[in-house]
Amino acid sequence: MYRGPLGAVARAFRAWPLVWLLVLSVATLFVVIGHDTLASTSRSVLHGLCAQRPSHSFSVGGDLLPFDARMSGIYTGSIATWFVLALRRRLLAGGTPSVWVIAMLGSAVALLAFDGVNALLVDLGMWYPYEPHNVLRFFTGFGTGVALATLEVWLIGSSLWKLSHDRPPWDGLSELWWVPPTAVAALLLILSDRPWVYPILTVLLLASAWITVSALTLVIVVSVARVERRIDSVHRLQGPVVIGAVAALAVIIGLAQLRFWLEATLGIPQDFLADIGVPIATILSRDALTFG
Repeated sequence: MYRGPLGAVARAFRAWPLVWLLVLSVATLFVVIGHDTLASTSRSVLHGLCAQRPSHSFSVGGDLLPFDARMSGIYTGSIATWFVLALRRRLLAGGTPSVWVIAMLGSAVALLAFDGVNALLVDLGMWYPYEPHNVLRFFTGFGTGVALATLEVWLIGSSLWKLSHDRPPWDGLSELWWVPPTAVAALLLILSDRPWVYPILTVLLLASAWITVSALTLVIVVSVARVERRIDSVHRLQGPVVIGAVAALAVIIGLAQLRFWLEATLGIPQDFLADIGVPIATILSRDALTFG
């Protein structure tokens, strides 16, 4: 019998075999069908979730990350929050956070909004308070990602009231001490511009996008199907999680396909194609989206 992290992984495999089968199947399909470079395939899959402007994106080892700087911050902060809450066993926390925690997380979202408005003023050629910078985009995005993941955990905990506990995701501001150093460490890793860093960051961003959207679809599935009364164990949660994860994939890929179709129909140039220098992956081919 394994103990510690290995024991937790072993128990997760035994409790949710269908979830892990889905994850392994999607990963295999991504590798087999996405025969282009990782940069091409990842940016194609996530094309519907982000503007992906090259000037607003970080380049690592010569390849652009699949998200721009602000969205990279959001999804990095989100997956870091999921990881920390998993370690603290707070993924089913239905308690309402304190006013101070809500205020802090709300302030992080407000900073992102302010920075976004500032960038918009620059694009419109109007007066703006300061020069936009990808570092600021990343940091404001990271804080918003923490707030987003916290909200999703609370929503899941509130929906699965027979399974969750009354403790909030964070008991107080002191439990958020890890946010600044983690954000700085993640940014330094990006700015190191090491080729080996790129696949690690890209896989984490892909996973974060899937987890983030899956959390929202899970809440929708539970609410629409009205199965919250029947879910009184983690094992019984497996079905809704699988359905939510599959729905999330459909949303992510569907949005990407829709954007490719709109760009092809309206003749909008896809700037990032010039930067990756290779054809788009077959699963999201522009040729497949043209008619006639």
